[in-house]
Amino acid sequence: MNEKNKVGTEVIFGSTREPKAIYKLLANASKKNIEKKIKKKTKLHIIKKKFPTLNFLIFFVYSILLGKIFSSKNFISLKYRGCNIGRYAHPTVVREIETGNKSFLIIYLRLKYFFLAGSVTDTAYSLSNNICGAYVDHGVYLNGIYMEVFLKKNLRIYSNGYPKGLFTFKLKKNSKIGFEYENLVKIGNNKISLKQKNKVKKIIKKKITDPNFIPWMKIVKYKKIDKEINFDDFEYILYPQSFTDAQLNYGYDGYASINDWLVDTLRILRNSNKKVLVKPHPNFYDHFLLKVNKKTRENNISYRDYIKYRAIKREFNCKNIKFLELPYSNIKFLKKLNKNKHIIITHHSSAILETSFFGFKCISSSACFWNKKISITNDWDNIEQYKKILNTKFKKLKYPNKENVYKLFYGLYYNHFGPYGDGYYIKILTKLLNLNELDKYDTSYKKLNEKILKLPSKTLRTIDKISNNIEEIVL
Repeated sequence: MNEKNKVGTEVIFGSTREPKAIYKLLANASKKNIEKKIKKKTKLHIIKKKFPTLNFLIFFVYSILLGKIFSSKNFISLKYRGCNIGRYAHPTVVREIETGNKSFLIIYLRLKYFFLAGSVTDTAYSLSNNICGAYVDHGVYLNGIYMEVFLKKNLRIYSNGYPKGLFTFKLKKNSKIGFEYENLVKIGNNKISLKQKNKVKKIIKKKITDPNFIPWMKIVKYKKIDKEINFDDFEYILYPQSFTDAQLNYGYDGYASINDWLVDTLRILRNSNKKVLVKPHPNFYDHFLLKVNKKTRENNISYRDYIKYRAIKREFNCKNIKFLELPYSNIKFLKKLNKNKHIIITHHSSAILETSFFGFKCISSSACFWNKKISITNDWDNIEQYKKILNTKFKKLKYPNKENVYKLFYGLYYNHFGPYGDGYYIKILTKLLNLNELDKYDTSYKKLNEKILKLPSKTLRTIDKISNNIEEIVL
C-alpha cells in the first residue's frame, strides 16, 4: 500500500454510503476485508461530493453550447478527465423520470446530473491519493465514476450488484480490460467440467419445477395461459423488461433505454409485417398485489413500468402485434411455443436462460449480464447490426450452444458469493439476524435496521461473516 494513502497516521477506507441499515454491514465488512489484506487498521471515511473545479465548469458550459445535452446519444457519450460520465449520468436521469416523455424534465435532469457527474469525477481524483480502497454502491449510476477513477488509480474497490454478490476488484498489471462498471459484474467465460454440467442439470430441474426459486419473483401470482391464444399465429415472441431501473447496467449498445429499444423493435417488426406476441415482464403487475396507493405509486417501479407498457401497447397494438396483459410463468409459456418456428427477442432478460436451455433461437443485445464470449444468442453490438439480425430469416439464425448454456447457468447459480450461493451476503445476514428475507420494495430496510439496533452482537458477527465471503475478481 502506498504511504500516500494515509492521512496523518491513519489509513483511510472510503465508502459512498453512510454505515446505516444494510450499508452498515456491507461497508464495514469491506473495510474489515481490506484490513486483512493490507494488515493494517483503517478508518471509515464517508465520501461526499465536492463542488467541481473550474476546468469542469468550463467543460460544462462548453458542452451545453455544443448541444450535448439535447440528444441521448450525445449525452451518453460525454467524457471528462478520461471518464465516461454520460454513461453513468444517463441511467440516473432515466430512473427519475416517472412516466411519459417529459422533455423539459429530461433537460433539467440532464443538466443536474451532468453537473453532479463532474462533481463526482473531481472528488474521486482528489480523494484517490488519500485512501487505500473504497466500498462503492450502485455502480450503474453516478457512483460508477468513483469506480472508474479508483481503478485507474490502482485502488481496490468493493461493491455489490447482480449477477454478483459482494465483490472486490483490482486490475492486474497491464490489464487491457476497460474500467466501466459492466466489465466488473458480467459472468466470465470459464470452462465447465462434466461434474459441473451434472450440477447444472439439477439446478435447471429445480428452477423449472419451483416457481419460487428466484427470490424476487416470489410475490408474482402467475395466471393460467389463455387457451384462446393461438401461438402458431406468431413468428416472434418479444420479452420487454423494466423501463426505468438500472438502464445501461451492462453497457451501451446504441439504445439509451429499454423503452427506446422496445419501441424501435416494434416499429421495425410492424413495418416488416411480422407477427409478434409481446409477453410482459411478470413484475409489471407487482403493484396490484402490493396494493400501492395513489399517493406513492408514482415512485413504485412496478407501477411506472406498467404505465409505460400500456402506453406502448396503445401505440403498437394492431392486427399483427398482440400484447398480453397478464403475468405468465415463462416455463409454462415456453412449452406452448415451437422452437422450430418461434424466435425469442429480448434485450438482456434472464429469461434467456430458459429459452436457451429449451433450444429456442434468441435475439439479444451483447450488453447483457454475461461475457460476450459465452455465445448463446444471435447478439448485436449496435443498432445497425440489430436491424440486420431482425430481418434475418429463421433458418439463418443460430440455435444456442448447449455447452455455453451450461456455462451461463453454472456461473449464475453456482457462484458461492452470488444470489444463489451460501456465501451471498443477503443469505448470511438474514440467517444471522433471524430474518426470513428482505423485502425488495422496502428500500429503507426498516425491518433490517430494527434488527441491527436490537442485536448489536449479532451485527458484529454478521459483519465478520460477510467479510470472509467477498468474491475476489482480478482481470
